[in-house]
Amino acid sequence: MVMKSPGSVAETGSVEEQLKALQEAYRLQHGDVQANGPTVRSTTADITLSRFDKYMGVDTTNARTITLPLIASVEEGHEIKIKDETKNAATKNITVARNGANIDDNAADVTIAANSGFVVLMAGRKKTTSEGWFIVGEKLVP
Repeated sequence: MVMKSPGSVAETGSVEEQLKALQEAYRLQHGDVQANGPTVRSTTADITLSRFDKYMGVDTTNARTITLPLIASVEEGHEIKIKDETKNAATKNITVARNGANIDDNAADVTIAANSGFVVLMAGRKKTTSEGWFIVGEKLVP
């Protein structure tokens, strides 16, 4: 496979070469993508999630703010789970900041205030700020 220009690919070479060239063209056009797909991470600080994040474990030795990715940047149906991994959220809350998009039709952030609490959010079908995210699983309060 021969690269003509970024994002332009000629179909020659082995399947492996074609795949590598397509991946490189995608990377050049859309930025780096995690090699193994969606990410599973943990944090000890406030953080803004990326469109690739699927799970964020949160250290709640202090209160934390986890900001959702922009709704327009994620795929329809994309799910993100945010969980208190240190079992302190009852006193050191986790604020899930909506980043401009509604959560369950509300223009308000979500607070996890239960030890070992979590929330699972799914990007709405239309991916608009008014439709935004839907809570599909949660343990927000004791």
